[in-house]
Amino acid sequence: MVGRLSESLEHDTTKNYQDRGWAWVVMCGAFLVHFLTAGCEKAFSLWYIEILDEFGTNSATAASLGGFSAAVRLILAPITVILCAKFTIQYVVMAGGLLSCIGMIIAARTTSLWGLYAGFGIIYGFGLTLVFTPALVVCTVYFERRRATALSLSLAGAGFGAFCIPQLITYLLQLYGYRGAMLLMAGIALNYVVSGAIFFTPIEEKVNKPEDTEVNLHKSTSFVIRIKSKFVFLDLLRDGWFMLFISSFIFNMMGSGPVTTLILHFAEELGINVKVSVFLFAIEGGVQIFARSLSGLLFDQKVIKKYRGIFWCVNIILSALIVCLFAAANDFTALCILMGFRGLFLAIYISHQTLMTCDMYNKPKDSGLLPHAIGMTQLSKGIGILLGSMISGMLKDSTGGYRIAFLFLGLSQMFGATMALQAIIYRKHNCFCKTDEDNSVSRLSHRRQSQEALLANVVEPSDRYTVEFDGNEKGEIEILPEEVQKV
Repeated sequence: MVGRLSESLEHDTTKNYQDRGWAWVVMCGAFLVHFLTAGCEKAFSLWYIEILDEFGTNSATAASLGGFSAAVRLILAPITVILCAKFTIQYVVMAGGLLSCIGMIIAARTTSLWGLYAGFGIIYGFGLTLVFTPALVVCTVYFERRRATALSLSLAGAGFGAFCIPQLITYLLQLYGYRGAMLLMAGIALNYVVSGAIFFTPIEEKVNKPEDTEVNLHKSTSFVIRIKSKFVFLDLLRDGWFMLFISSFIFNMMGSGPVTTLILHFAEELGINVKVSVFLFAIEGGVQIFARSLSGLLFDQKVIKKYRGIFWCVNIILSALIVCLFAAANDFTALCILMGFRGLFLAIYISHQTLMTCDMYNKPKDSGLLPHAIGMTQLSKGIGILLGSMISGMLKDSTGGYRIAFLFLGLSQMFGATMALQAIIYRKHNCFCKTDEDNSVSRLSHRRQSQEALLANVVEPSDRYTVEFDGNEKGEIEILPEEVQKV
């Protein structure tokens, strides 16, 4: 009965710059960030083999380097969110591109493991956190109604990166060796600066931003209140089910992250040449290109929205099962099949992490806590990949093979999936979005988080809305000042 009224009000909640125009250019910039980040992360399996030979270290130490770099990228995500609020996303991403380049240059020139951990682990890892987390946040800023589609399309860059960059690094290693290839990749990392230049703050946000808020806050509030305002994100810690969901990322990433590092060396132990085994990433990346893009369109459909949380968790369980099956693989054909399925399930899992966080986010839209919630997911993922890399490397050194390590990783991811599923089912009324036809009035009430927000929508210049009744009759309703007073 109120279908058109709900549609009109839903459109009013979308800001002028969202879901159109420059927003799609921003999505392309995020695509480039994920292309480089995921591609280089997949290629660490190649660096892993080179580091074992170049520095003469053990598997646990070499694997921990990749986990340490990824952990720095993810654990420091909350700091990145704070920096973005202070200096804008554009400046932070451009600075991250420069730091990534510097870190890889140090990794190329150093002759010690300490220098490698400082350059590739800390500096390069911190540079990545300055570009990766904002690339996720910026899509939630520029997109509202098409958020799942935009996030999936931007994250499809990870599939292209997994397809292309390992092949490129294999070629560079053949021509220039470890140090020359690392230097050339340092130059390629400067493309992050190009992406950062695209992520400028929307003009509407600048106009509506109260410039003197910080000054007035210091003048009119006590020291304790000012401190609380700086750590407002701690309010998320009071939400037990949200924290259970966030904690699930520790085990999910513990199981999925280290597989990329170990797989090529595992294939080498099966007698497969690295020039051949590197195509495993091409298979995984090729599947991800289509899976990430199509899953975003699928998850935005009204029929799927209601159950997408459950679909997402079941997908993680299937991904964990694939990781366990790596322990039973004995030839290149089996690895190709498993990597193809892993690419499918991993694409859906990774592409919709941010979307599921938005669904589980149980705070008013104007609270400003959503970027902090995304940062907390990255923190949990960083802890998980660091622990997973260390433990899987130690299992390899103690058992002499990777099969026990793969079983441990798969079971860890399966445990994380059950944690996420429990949290999502409990918060069904928030996470499983209702369609407009089912309950448009309920959606309208959720969109108005406060009386002030409701009044602001009532007194918009366009105060007439068209209503389509159950029959063929159409009419207009006009919201009068008396009705405003009643509200």
